[in-house]
Amino acid sequence: MAEEISFKRNIGLFMAVMIGIGATMGPGIFALPGELAHMVGPLGILVYLVMGVITVFTALNYSELGAAIPLAGGGYSFTSRTMSRPVAFFSGWFFWIGNTLACAMYALIFALTIRTYFIADANLALIAFITTVVFTAVNYLGMREALIVITVMNLVELAVLVGVAILGMTDIEPMNLEPLAPMGWGPFIPAMALIYISYVGFELISNASEEIIEPHKNIPRSIMITLGVSTAIYVLVVGVMMGVVSHEELA
Repeated sequence: MAEEISFKRNIGLFMAVMIGIGATMGPGIFALPGELAHMVGPLGILVYLVMGVITVFTALNYSELGAAIPLAGGGYSFTSRTMSRPVAFFSGWFFWIGNTLACAMYALIFALTIRTYFIADANLALIAFITTVVFTAVNYLGMREALIVITVMNLVELAVLVGVAILGMTDIEPMNLEPLAPMGWGPFIPAMALIYISYVGFELISNASEEIIEPHKNIPRSIMITLGVSTAIYVLVVGVMMGVVSHEELA
């Protein structure tokens, strides 16, 4: 019989929120606004806001299930406890594949950023590979070490995004936000699909359920705080971007 593994509950509300924000606010905010501006223009601000509101329904599901089934594994644990084994098996594999592809995308976006702003002839594959190895090693060291790195990176990212947005507010030109929908409302739904990945990540909080203190309280709170903070930052940053630079230039 396999030995049962137990976890120590040492993750409070703040650290749970850091897990959520770290997984949710990835490089998408740096890579997607340009494509969004190309698709819908200033309407992109509303796209981020509406997507945040719609995602609340998914967040509520994860909050309820995470509080009721506080087991490591998140979505896999939910399906294994409430559905058949085949359903749990496939959900676990889909979750693993989806996150693997997301990690690859994030690493590639990071590599593209390095090549665009720092090293013009940088090897994208090599940088993406090194990035993946480094963060895998950090996670392998343990939850405590990973949380320290996540927290520092989150606070730096939030400070930079909010700081740039606040400074940019003084340069907003109202004419850049007119008309609101230069391409019409037709691309609105496809634009929501484009930025959906920017709201994926808060569900990883439930993966650490067995290590979260008072999970019945802190899981729902941390998920909703993560979604609220992410949505507010997205709307603020994208709003300033499109107000300072015309959507044609941003695209």
